[in-house]
Amino acid sequence: MSADQVVRVLGADLALSEAAARQELERYLLLPGQAASYLHDLFRAREQPSEAPADPSMCWAEVAQRVEVHSVPGSHQNVVREPHVRELARQLERCLSAAQDSDR
Repeated sequence: MSADQVVRVLGADLALSEAAARQELERYLLLPGQAASYLHDLFRAREQPSEAPADPSMCWAEVAQRVEVHSVPGSHQNVVREPHVRELARQLERCLSAAQDSDR
């Protein structure tokens, strides 16, 4: 997926204008001088529709420097509901702790 395709997807998914979607995308791109350790954590629901990309990074690896995929139970619609949200919270807490530790 190209950066232009990601912009279109962001715009459709988030009801953003193309300019706003491109600005949002730029937050995820590697900028000159950024540290090589810059990491994006992606929480991907285990239940995926048949049309979902086979790429576990959902194509973010094509536009972001480093992507770590965390598989969480549930689908896109229910991953933030019980009982799935508990596992999502556990994994998110682990990622936040790791980020805090790396900032020290």
